[in-house]
Amino acid sequence: MTEQDSEGAEQPKDWDGYFAYRAQLEQLRVQQVTAFDSSIVNLASGALGLSVVLLTALAAIMKPVSIEVLFGAWIVFVVCIVANLISYQTGAKAAEVEMAALDAEMRGEPPPSSSGWKKITLYLNRSIVSLFPIGAVLLLVFAALNAMAVGERRSSPDMKQPTEQTSSETK
Repeated sequence: MTEQDSEGAEQPKDWDGYFAYRAQLEQLRVQQVTAFDSSIVNLASGALGLSVVLLTALAAIMKPVSIEVLFGAWIVFVVCIVANLISYQTGAKAAEVEMAALDAEMRGEPPPSSSGWKKITLYLNRSIVSLFPIGAVLLLVFAALNAMAVGERRSSPDMKQPTEQTSSETK
């Protein structure tokens, strides 16, 4: 196959460049699925687990305060995980569309119609990058509010401190 240069002369297609670029696109797709996505899933899942442990420990000593802040963090982390899982598929589709366009170009055919997969993937990834820190901040706010409540509870004069039982009380 050949293509025309700016002067209209036929030039051979660069098949080596084509295969190299196509391999780079495939490598990019694989990297996207593994690096960024798995990090967010691991971090969001870990934050969910940590918050459950925190809530369990807190519930053992007092009723948690500002539980709605914790629920907000949970919602944000779950949305991050779901958006991340969806972005796996949209990112793969975006790479497939790009490879099909490249294949069509190399065959001298018109490229397929543009799809929105790349934009959707970009939107999802940007959303995840924006939402994850919000979830982390909400979790920190919940932990801080409850740490302060525990501190106030312990320093309160109304708080009954356990006393040693005398021998007459145990009989």
